[in-house]
Amino acid sequence: MKKTEREKNEIAVRDYDYYMPPMLSLPEILKRLSVAFVGVQTAGGAVRALKERLESTGNFKIIDADFEQENDADLKALKRRNFVFIDASCISQTPGRRVSELGIPFAKIKGVPGRLNDAELLECAMSNILYRFLHEEGLSA
Repeated sequence: MKKTEREKNEIAVRDYDYYMPPMLSLPEILKRLSVAFVGVQTAGGAVRALKERLESTGNFKIIDADFEQENDADLKALKRRNFVFIDASCISQTPGRRVSELGIPFAKIKGVPGRLNDAELLECAMSNILYRFLHEEGLSA
């Protein structure tokens, strides 16, 4: 079966991504990739912790899930990213579909029941997913 364009751009999130120690830390990966996290900024401690820890790198941006208009600054910021994480537990289908239509590789971060607020697990999953993405694209990590 031929993959659709959306399937080609979506990187699977595996349960072990949250728990397996990453080969490279997220700050190390952000030296090579520009990444966005689409979600509700007020949704939890993990998102706030990511913002405080990573947004100063310049290669990581948290974008609120309510972006809608074509000329919206958040949508323009998304277009400049190499990879997008979508917090699947706190956004509607519209932003997820809009991200997939941009053709940017993305992954839907699914909350570990009761644990999405754990910033370390979220960062671990993001590191593992981005590391796998680099290898799938043939880029050396």
